[in-house]
Amino acid sequence: MSESDLIAALEDAGVHAVFLPYPKPGAHWHAQRLIVVDAGLSPRWQRCTLAHEAVHAWYGHDGPCGP
Repeated sequence: MSESDLIAALEDAGVHAVFLPYPKPGAHWHAQRLIVVDAGLSPRWQRCTLAHEAVHAWYGHDGPCGP
């Protein structure tokens, strides 16, 4: 699955993904239906982080987790 495919699947599920400067690799907020991925990561790590946060979104987890 490409990054574009994953973003499209998230949008279909009502979850918006944004790439912004962020102090952690990524986070998901369930109530806001929002995933934030650190824009400073390499493209490979952005894809990995997006996939990781997508799993949190699909399972209904909330907020940035500890390390």
